[in-house]
Amino acid sequence: MEFGDRALFSVQFELDADYGGSWLYGRFCYWVNGTQVGEYDLGTSLRDVFFKMKWVVNDCGNRNAGSLCALPPEEAFLLLDKSLYGNEQNAQESWLPDLPARFDVRLPVDVFDQWKMYLIECGDKDLMLWRDSNEANVKIFSTPLGVFDNVIKEAYDHLANLYENQVANRLSR
Repeated sequence: MEFGDRALFSVQFELDADYGGSWLYGRFCYWVNGTQVGEYDLGTSLRDVFFKMKWVVNDCGNRNAGSLCALPPEEAFLLLDKSLYGNEQNAQESWLPDLPARFDVRLPVDVFDQWKMYLIECGDKDLMLWRDSNEANVKIFSTPLGVFDNVIKEAYDHLANLYENQVANRLSR
């Protein structure tokens, strides 16, 4: 199942044939500008994805980046990464907006272990910044404002239905 448009942003997932009831074992990834973000073939618990996605959905419409938008995108990425993970040395903390975790749209599940991904709202556009830890360069892609939020909410609602149906089936036995 896929929500959105791979050429902009989409969420792809599918259940395994033997999905383990409410564990919802399957596969999951993002697509940004036609590029896969996440290890789709690794597989994961879509239940865990659903639980972690709650926080990304909760921050929809609340990623106005303010002064981060004045920085080159690579610098904005490094600043957010340093503030959240302490990994980067050359970021200027004075540019950091409140609550930097709201910009982190990478779900903390195994399929995204080697990825970092941030979304910042700048004016009438969303700026997606991501990097595979095996690569040096930050990738940058801009979409109209709200594309990410609409897609992630749609995917979240579908996962919620899958999970709730499995829980209801288990309880009715």
